[in-house]
Amino acid sequence: MSDYIEIAAAVYAALSDDEIAELSEGIRIARLAYEDDGMNEDLQGDDWSCIMMQHSMSARGIGRRSKRATKSDIIMTCVDLALLMPTAGHDWRRILGVFQSHSARVEYLFTSAAQSMIPAQPKVLRQVRKLVATGGLQGGFS
Repeated sequence: MSDYIEIAAAVYAALSDDEIAELSEGIRIARLAYEDDGMNEDLQGDDWSCIMMQHSMSARGIGRRSKRATKSDIIMTCVDLALLMPTAGHDWRRILGVFQSHSARVEYLFTSAAQSMIPAQPKVLRQVRKLVATGGLQGGFS
């Protein structure tokens, strides 16, 4: 079984543009829901953010009001998801709901990467390791 950094790197490299857009939108909504603190009915009860927090994770950039997620945010969210995968239990599919219509494909990507069926590309793996080592605050990944 691959380690969580290898899983995250493999999944990140395999995500389609649509899947990245869905994850970016999920991060943006979670940030706004956190910032609005229940003031906006459209954002109340953001399921993805709530379920992540129940598992001691939060959307990247919580507390930072930003209109778009950076490449670093996306990569580090893949790391967070790789960490959650073995411990989330029944909530795993709810967590992957952030990928909307692509959640089944993303679940397949995580499962395949965990079984080393999708290898992490060396260049992407180096980027992810460097980003994790700096705590996700890498300027070159924006």
